[in-house]
Amino acid sequence: MSTPLLSIIIPLHNGEATIDRCLQSVAEAAAGAEAEVVVVDDGSTDSSLLRVQQFAAAHPDLTIRSVHTAHRGVAAARNEALRVAAGQYVWPVDADDRVARGSVRQLCSTIAALQAEQPDLIKLGAMVRGAQAECDVSHGRMLDSPWPLLDARNGCLDHTTYIYRCGFVVEQGLGYPEGMSLLEDSVWVAEVLMAASRVLYLPNARCYELSPRRHSAWQRAERTRHVDDVVAFFAVLKRLCLSAPDACQCGAQRLYLRYRYLYARVLSVKGCAWSDVARLRKASRPPSSFFDQRTGLSERLLQNGVCHWIFTLACRMARPVVDRVRSWGSTEKEARL
Repeated sequence: MSTPLLSIIIPLHNGEATIDRCLQSVAEAAAGAEAEVVVVDDGSTDSSLLRVQQFAAAHPDLTIRSVHTAHRGVAAARNEALRVAAGQYVWPVDADDRVARGSVRQLCSTIAALQAEQPDLIKLGAMVRGAQAECDVSHGRMLDSPWPLLDARNGCLDHTTYIYRCGFVVEQGLGYPEGMSLLEDSVWVAEVLMAASRVLYLPNARCYELSPRRHSAWQRAERTRHVDDVVAFFAVLKRLCLSAPDACQCGAQRLYLRYRYLYARVLSVKGCAWSDVARLRKASRPPSSFFDQRTGLSERLLQNGVCHWIFTLACRMARPVVDRVRSWGSTEKEARL
C-alpha cells in the first residue's frame, strides 16, 4: 500500500479484555480506506500483544503494525506511535474505546479532498457513549485559527476528537508529556492548539465512542500525583487561554473557570488533603486579565474566590455521603448474588 492517508494509533497496556473489540470497530470503520493501524504495546504482562497479532493475521486487508516497548507509560507509548506512524494524519484511539462504523473511510475521503489545503488539525464532534456514535462529515468549515474551538461543550481538550497532521507535529516538535500520569492528553491538546493555525472543524462527526472506565488513571494514580498533574495542567491551560486574542469572546474564560470547578470537585470528593486542595485553588486562580473582560453574572460568580471555596467545602462534605451510597450499593449487589 502507498503512503496511508490516516494512521490510527493505539497505546496498549494489559488490555486483553478490550483490544479485540477496539480493533474490530476500527476494522469496520476502515474497510476500503487508505489507512493503517499502529498498536504500541507498553510492556503488557498479559496476552494483549498476542491478541493484536492474531487479529492482524485474521484481517489481512487491514494494515496493522504492532510495536513492543518496555513499560514507560501511556504518554511514551503514544509518542512512539507518532514516531513510527506512516500516515499523513494520525488519529489517537484508546484500547478500550470504539469508533463509528465507516468513520475511518469517510475521514480518509475528507483528507484526500484537502490535499491542497492540508489543515494542521481536523476537529471532530464531541465524544459520545453507546450507540450514538456516527460519522457525519457534512457541514464542516475551515477555521483560520483554533480559538473558536475553545468551548467545553465540543470537548475541545479531548485528544481523541482531533486528527493531527504528522508534518505539523514533527515541525513543531510536539509530543505527549511523559512525566505525567494524568491529564497528559489534555496538556498535549493545549500545546497543539497554541501551535496550530488552520483547522477543519467537523462538528457533526461524533464518531468516537467512549467506553466506561473501570480502571482509569484517575483511579490508579496516587492522590499526591493527582494534585501535581492537575497543577501542571492548569499552568498550560492558563497559557492557552491567555494566548487567545479575546478570552471572553472565544470561550477561553468560561473553559478555564469550568475546569477549575471540575477539578476542585474531583479532588475534594476523592479525599485529597486540604493543603493539596488549597494548592490547586492557588495554582488555578484565574488570570487577572479575565476580570478586565465584560462578563455576565454566571462568569462573575465563577470568578469569585469565596464562591469557589464554598463549592470546594460542599464537595468535601459530600464525600462521606458518596462513600456510604457506594458501600450500600455494593452490599446490596453482594446480597443479591
